[in-house]
Amino acid sequence: MLFRRRRYIVNAGMQMRYTLAFICIALIGQVCAVAFFNAMALKKIDAVMWSTHIDIKATDELLNPLFMQVNITAFLFIIAFLAVAGIWMMKKVTGPLYRISKDVNKFAQGDMSAHIELREKDEFQDVARELNDMMQRLREELVAIGEEYQSVSISLSSLEDAVTSGDTSHLKGLLKNLSELETHLKKFQV
Repeated sequence: MLFRRRRYIVNAGMQMRYTLAFICIALIGQVCAVAFFNAMALKKIDAVMWSTHIDIKATDELLNPLFMQVNITAFLFIIAFLAVAGIWMMKKVTGPLYRISKDVNKFAQGDMSAHIELREKDEFQDVARELNDMMQRLREELVAIGEEYQSVSISLSSLEDAVTSGDTSHLKGLLKNLSELETHLKKFQV
């Protein structure tokens, strides 16, 4: 069975960078914990070995408290680094999402010139590109609807004169314009 990555809003490169950062932080923390434990254990064993009175029955009595202390310290160290990485990741993601949201809201409020601009290294470039394409298609459709509306308005204004004179050719033009307007409006499924 072949596993494929699904297409989400976050691209694969971004996911890979953050995953590698978390793995590296965890590995560095673990290596530091082991090195710190070894150094402290050797120091403790050396101190006990040269003391005149040894009252331990097994090395676990000597090293167990040290082991717990080192692991708790390493755990807190890793948690601190992961918290910093999480905050960094949130800042890296929330900035572009805020700009996208702001520009989409401007467009939704009726500013048809709104365009999503992200910095070159911002994430979500593909999402911004797709939203810009969608907004451009909406602009084009609205322009086409506006043109059809103008045609219908002109046909309606001349229809009154045509009806009083008995000329029905304007009616066919009006029906054609209404049909084209209906075609453009049907593209928007509500």
